[in-house]
Amino acid sequence: MTQSVTPPAHTPLAHSALRVLDAMLQEHGEPGVPEVCDRLEVGDGVAAVFELWGSANGIVGVCFPRDAAEHIIQLATGQPPAFGAPSFDDAIAEIADTIVAGARDAIGGPDTGVSRPRLVYEGSLDAGAPGVCVPVWTESGTFFIWTAITVSAATPDNTTTGGRA
Repeated sequence: MTQSVTPPAHTPLAHSALRVLDAMLQEHGEPGVPEVCDRLEVGDGVAAVFELWGSANGIVGVCFPRDAAEHIIQLATGQPPAFGAPSFDDAIAEIADTIVAGARDAIGGPDTGVSRPRLVYEGSLDAGAPGVCVPVWTESGTFFIWTAITVSAATPDNTTTGGRA
């Protein structure tokens, strides 16, 4: 059973992002329309990149353009952020980690492992396969959830096969 690249695997991440920002920062927003993309464009911002393994394998990136990242971190810490400083990195990593953790079970279930985030500044990331990019519009600006995930789908005889989602 093979699945095509579709929005449902990414919907939990976008909704988790909105729940996290609402709970942590009283920041409201909505998800945009997912698009197939070849790479995550970080631009002048920062992306927290996670590797998944187990029931879901692949990469998740939570990418913040610089303006949105700075505004979100200022809301979180109450201080003007120093872009790229250790305290900035810690705050971005914590927010992104909370977003991914909140969607893990919906993406691949409890058998899905998630790495600690790796922060990437500027440029772009390529997972070697097409992924899906979902814009998330907030009061602080737009940020993006990017995924290139393979999920295992159960078959009638209880074996699994891989598919892109």
